[in-house]
Amino acid sequence: SYLLFAAGRAETKYDSEAVCNNLKIEITDSKRAGFITEEMVRSWLSSKSIAIVGQPIGQINTMKVREALMAHTYVSSAAVYKTISGDVCIELTQRRPMLRFMTSTGRSSYITNDGWLVPTQLQYSVDVPIVTGELNLPADGQCIYQTDNKIIEKKSDKNYEFLHKLINFVEFLESDSDLRKMFVQIN
Repeated sequence: SYLLFAAGRAETKYDSEAVCNNLKIEITDSKRAGFITEEMVRSWLSSKSIAIVGQPIGQINTMKVREALMAHTYVSSAAVYKTISGDVCIELTQRRPMLRFMTSTGRSSYITNDGWLVPTQLQYSVDVPIVTGELNLPADGQCIYQTDNKIIEKKSDKNYEFLHKLINFVEFLESDSDLRKMFVQIN
């Protein structure tokens, strides 16, 4: 018990004296998708007034940092942790777009493989099938799946039913390499 007590005291002393030297950001799937950049992550944190570099390690709330990152619809998962060398590390995974909507009203959005509607970006475009026409889509930042106790249920609205059918159709196309080459746009 003495060793545990001593180790706990040493960790407390380290946390109170150590200062964060570096913020390391890794976007794990950056080769597959390019929605998120390191600069964007730093900008998100600064807009929420979350300072990391130069702050005492013990005062950096990793849960608060994670919550700030998960608030962005481009982020699928985030892990934030501190290292013994005084670094704070952030590992992000991006959502994977599977369709792009271009409505007759001029709106442009992606729908991801996990059902989230995310806005398009000027600096990044994804090579996915495009759906055009008169579409009544939910707002960006919404999920068309409703999760309750880890069971995914479809929302009952007619617009959601249409989106689910469309997603199933595109998944079918993606599963066959010959069909995937034939379809670029769905009207």
